[in-house]
Amino acid sequence: MSRSFSVPQCRACAHAIWPPRPVCPRCSGTTFSQRDAGRGVIEETTRNGETLLASVRTHAGPIVIARLVGGASAGAGVDLVEDFSPTGGAIVIAAPATGE
Repeated sequence: MSRSFSVPQCRACAHAIWPPRPVCPRCSGTTFSQRDAGRGVIEETTRNGETLLASVRTHAGPIVIARLVGGASAGAGVDLVEDFSPTGGAIVIAAPATGE
């Protein structure tokens, strides 16, 4: 089951971060809310065996590494969702954007 992708956003300075951490790197704040980061633009792609990966700059700001499905390249807009691997870990999936 997948869900919309979001990133922590510092409540003190509004800086969005990824990966999550206990202290904001900008202001040292320690309280966070979640900010939607479900859209972005591919900066680079690479292949790890059979898996295509993409560095995606989210519209929220942070860059995330995502598993790329649906064949897109640098500069393309993508939608991001968070899914769960069979081992229980979370993974980010990027697919070509479906619209505004």
